[in-house]
Amino acid sequence: MQALADTNPGGTTATQITGTVFQDFNSNGVMNTSGSSPNLAMDVGVSGVTVSAYAAGSASAVATAATSASGLYTLTGLTGLTGGVQYRVEFSALPSGFYPSNHGTSNATVPSNGTTVQFATAGSSNVSLGINDPCDYCQNNPSLVTSMYQSGDPLPAGSETGSLPALVQWPYEQTGATAPTARATADQIGATWGLAYQRDTATLFSSAFVRRHVGLGPNGLGAIYQTTASGTSLLVDVNTLGANVGTLPSNVARAASPPIPTTPAPMLWPSTPLANWAWAILTCLTMVGRSTLRTSMSATCMG
Repeated sequence: MQALADTNPGGTTATQITGTVFQDFNSNGVMNTSGSSPNLAMDVGVSGVTVSAYAAGSASAVATAATSASGLYTLTGLTGLTGGVQYRVEFSALPSGFYPSNHGTSNATVPSNGTTVQFATAGSSNVSLGINDPCDYCQNNPSLVTSMYQSGDPLPAGSETGSLPALVQWPYEQTGATAPTARATADQIGATWGLAYQRDTATLFSSAFVRRHVGLGPNGLGAIYQTTASGTSLLVDVNTLGANVGTLPSNVARAASPPIPTTPAPMLWPSTPLANWAWAILTCLTMVGRSTLRTSMSATCMG
């Protein structure tokens, strides 16, 4: 793609072309730095990008520069630029995995994305480029998700705990006493800890977790559940894959019932000896999610 760059001589001499290469986290085409609504992103400059200027009809660059740590660059007349002459400006050597973001609104003072090939007259500033790694994209007001723990056994019919939320979602900017939105109830997933989100399918994953006074879900200790707009179901029971996650007494036997225990409950460790790798299986599941699905162990951002 090609674009005609903004012309803004302020701060740029007649034989220079300047601009910024920035990481455009919310992909709006503009470098946001305030962190305030509606654009909460804190975009940053990208260093090491090569910027080259070519004269009309020439395949040889007449000026080349690399962006600084703050993403700034200057192409100067000392390497061949002539005032008032238009040049083709090309951006190359982008960081691995980075691609141009959406085209930005023309702005003479705030860096905005003008694509990787632009035409600019010597003396122009804000000949800029916004790029991003798709894995780092986050909208302005993302939804956050976390587990909730309801005391008691959620599984018996008529349980006071079963219909209470066990996985909740709320917008990043939410304030006050507004209750979060329930995505799954205690009788669907029980106690969970590791969370992951798959953006392509808009699916939340949650893995079973042992917590004092809180009952497990219907598929026990090895469960990984999936939650979509259509509801919640079991994705996989890792026991069926050969993972030894140990055994536990039932929710009732572990004093997960009544809903609000009146006496101390026993520690909820598995009742059979476990190899170190087996007891760590739930943590490992979370770590795998963190590396592949961009998760947090306390709250997950649905970017």
